[in-house]
Amino acid sequence: MQTDVLAASLDETGTVFDSSTRVKGITISYEAGGTVVLDDGGVDKFSFTAPSTTDGVTNILLPGEGILFRTSVAATIANATIVVYYG
Repeated sequence: MQTDVLAASLDETGTVFDSSTRVKGITISYEAGGTVVLDDGGVDKFSFTAPSTTDGVTNILLPGEGILFRTSVAATIANATIVVYYG
């Protein structure tokens, strides 16, 4: 299924997209020990914990159609900035 891909950037806990969508990829810029959790109406669908010894950037491309979020994409972020690609 082909859809337009959009992007949203967050550097603190909040809502990425407030409707049903599929997350296609994520870029995470993090400080040592940073964490990111994406949830769908309170159900965790993606989790990332940075190494405790280094800062960095990680690009994550999700295979197939990505991860389906039925209600919304909410992010809980600590010591990181994310760009979420969805559509």
